[in-house]
Amino acid sequence: MVSSMLRRLVKHLKQINPWHFIWIIMIFAEVFTAIMNSVQSYIFWGRIDRDLMIIGTIDAFFITAVIAPVAIYFLRHSDELERNNEELRAAISARDVSEHKTLLLRNALELLPIGITVSGEDGKIIYVNRSEAANHGYEVDELHGK
Repeated sequence: MVSSMLRRLVKHLKQINPWHFIWIIMIFAEVFTAIMNSVQSYIFWGRIDRDLMIIGTIDAFFITAVIAPVAIYFLRHSDELERNNEELRAAISARDVSEHKTLLLRNALELLPIGITVSGEDGKIIYVNRSEAANHGYEVDELHGK
């Protein structure tokens, strides 16, 4: 549930013009900083301190000016990461299907009553089933690479 809410939020944020996004964040940061500095100033000194408010405003502006572009960069590139993940999932799925088919074929070859030998380009044996090995009085492992 949280992940779907986060996806919807990110999708909505991607549709916002990046410059609007920066100004929205800056305004939020300034308001939040003003509230926090007012509360802290009142708690510690019993009054709202003008200097603390100015320093907080400057800090909020500069921090937002640095963090907002970084956030925009990652929001914009998250689509690319999602596409890469989908491509990897598809490749993994295709490989799993291929491995399953290979396993089925290998099992079928092992169960055949006739002997089958497969050799590479160099003439060395790369596959032999049990029937073929038994016909020549060998174990399967003994014939690999001969």
